[in-house]
Amino acid sequence: MDQDIKTLDHVAIRIEHGEVVGRGPNPQELLALLGALAVNTRLETMQRTDQRIGSDCKSLVDYVNAHRHTRMRNEVGKLPFLLAIQQYLQRDDAQQVRWVRSHPERRKTDKQEFDLDEWGI
Repeated sequence: MDQDIKTLDHVAIRIEHGEVVGRGPNPQELLALLGALAVNTRLETMQRTDQRIGSDCKSLVDYVNAHRHTRMRNEVGKLPFLLAIQQYLQRDDAQQVRWVRSHPERRKTDKQEFDLDEWGI
């Protein structure tokens, strides 16, 4: 692993009891993405930082990236989250949301070999 990657500061968000947001993974992923965007906009750093936010929910990543500047469809219970995510992304063109492959433990048995993306998932 590249030394610069090892020394980068990073933030990981873990949501427990996500069922209060909604059943299934999508509402929890919406909440995690919204939380990551909110935290990222409030971080003050002395040096340039990596502005990428990763999620293993490919459908959500594809959707918010495709609708960054276009109208989002009204999905019951999801629209307020989606609109808030869209507002954060429209405020900062440098902000990126990208897909990260899930379940690194299935590919690597030693957690010491995980990169930051794998550790965050």
